[in-house]
Amino acid sequence: SRAKLIDSAVGTEGRIFPEDQGRLIRPGSEVSWAMHYHPYEHDIDAALQVAIWLYPEGYEPRFYSMGDVQMQTSMTTHTGEFTPRSGARDTSGRLHDHSDVIIPPNSVTTVKGVHVLDRPAMMHSIRGHMHMRGKYHVLEAIYPDGRWEVINKLNWDHGWHTLFLYDDHVMPLFPKGTVLIMTSTFDNTEANPYNPDPDQWVYGGDRSVDEMGHIRLGLTYFDSEQEYQTIVQEREAVLRQRAVASLQ
Repeated sequence: SRAKLIDSAVGTEGRIFPEDQGRLIRPGSEVSWAMHYHPYEHDIDAALQVAIWLYPEGYEPRFYSMGDVQMQTSMTTHTGEFTPRSGARDTSGRLHDHSDVIIPPNSVTTVKGVHVLDRPAMMHSIRGHMHMRGKYHVLEAIYPDGRWEVINKLNWDHGWHTLFLYDDHVMPLFPKGTVLIMTSTFDNTEANPYNPDPDQWVYGGDRSVDEMGHIRLGLTYFDSEQEYQTIVQEREAVLRQRAVASLQ
């Protein structure tokens, strides 16, 4: 079987899961990888290291995580369709492609994507992905009760595709029906020191001179509302304990 475990890029050192969570690798699965290179006038040294950490034999984590769920910034609304325990209908975790990224010459361009969660979820990490015209990502959430929250802003540096981890007591918790708003802003002007040519039209693609705009969220989906509410109650208890400790 095939399932994307992680996407890596310059400066990404791996994927870390919260305690008692993990990806399910079924018997007979293959571990494979593909590398993107482009002709370059200088010799460079490049190395790829691949490793997977496994739980002890017989141990079953409390939750199965989707790991990297790639959500594009696009003008299209999508609903995530995943079934972590029985196998996902989209095992890549990718919600549509980046073909609608179009950046005019000498411009700052913003594209947005809207994704509706079809089940409760917990987010334990975030990592952006853009190329040399990238400026910043923003992740926002609109909750079913009408609350709106900015989750993160990621200022972009193409040399560091950093995976950011949340502490256990602040991992965002999203009820079913939460709307995630993704924003990617690109700087195709002379003000961007990484820009190879601000006079070019730039389109979505795999080359570094093309662009991508997506945010990878470390997501764990809950199979039932009861599972989600249990996590919410555990979080509230931890926060109460911290509040009491801060007053002592």
